[in-house]
Amino acid sequence: MLGDEEDSHMARYALERIEVPQAAAALRDAMGKLKGELLAGVIGSLGVREDKESTAALAKLVTDSDQMIADAAAVALGNIGTAEAADALAKAKVTVWSTDASLICAEKLLNAGNKNAAKAVYMRFAVGDHPKHVRLAATAGMLACTR
Repeated sequence: MLGDEEDSHMARYALERIEVPQAAAALRDAMGKLKGELLAGVIGSLGVREDKESTAALAKLVTDSDQMIADAAAVALGNIGTAEAADALAKAKVTVWSTDASLICAEKLLNAGNKNAAKAVYMRFAVGDHPKHVRLAATAGMLACTR
């Protein structure tokens, strides 16, 4: 017999893949009821779904004192890839996760034709004390915005 935590994981995986609005709504509703790894998992599922309706709630979590939750929210926002998600990511503590999420978000913005928003994200990472590979990726992204 499965335990409650295992049941929760299975339910989340099922909801992540069901392509109806009610599934995403159930995941968003669960965010207010969970903590720790279960909350991080639900956040991840919303990111996999690229659930734009969860952007405001995720924006609040990107600065959470629990770094696991903040990083999960950053990754989800990166996967959502909207200008609103990029704005929320700009407020995140700079970590490997938030940096990667920001670059993914910028790429999605660029692919959607929102060059100005993408360029603004890339510019944040093209200079400063970011690792060389991050600065190079950001510079390449800025060049892609000129095409």
